[in-house]
Amino acid sequence: TAPVYAVTLEDYPDKAFDKEQSAAVLADVVVDPKGRMLTCTVEKSDGAADLAARICSIYEKKRHVPAHFGNGDPAWFAETDVYRMTLPGTSASAAIEALRDNDAVFQVSSLPAGMDHLDAKLVVAVDVSGAITDCGPDAGDSESVVTQMVCSNTAVIPRDVFRTPEGEAVPYVSRIRVRFTLAEAVAQGPAR
Repeated sequence: TAPVYAVTLEDYPDKAFDKEQSAAVLADVVVDPKGRMLTCTVEKSDGAADLAARICSIYEKKRHVPAHFGNGDPAWFAETDVYRMTLPGTSASAAIEALRDNDAVFQVSSLPAGMDHLDAKLVVAVDVSGAITDCGPDAGDSESVVTQMVCSNTAVIPRDVFRTPEGEAVPYVSRIRVRFTLAEAVAQGPAR
């Protein structure tokens, strides 16, 4: 399982709250097996600049429920994802959602009616060589055909070897985002 972050509305900076500001950052994050966020390195941001600049420090000050392997053992956690501070009842901008790219895109022959794509978030366990050894739905999601399809094709989802601050390669847990899109029609041969 991925970590459960302990950031709440009480952590919202007063100035940003009073101005009803929202912001998000795309950040490389490492959480240790005790639930401490050791690094939060911003790659991109969107929204109120002052709030965006504080998001990592807000998350880093909190103790979080750590990630766990499938057997229940605490795990290192590493991901690049969007970390946001948004007020209930306000809408996050489309730009916030667009901060993060997908880890993999699968082309399929059909999707449910009216959909041009389908997104899924999964949690994976990765061994010391960077191979995915376990895969399942993210917290709050249930096992589905989409989960099964992705988890049966993890060899096409690249993962890095993770090293602790001391440089030791260790297994870890990460969250991945995949997108299913409609495959383009197979080109027909030339007309005769």
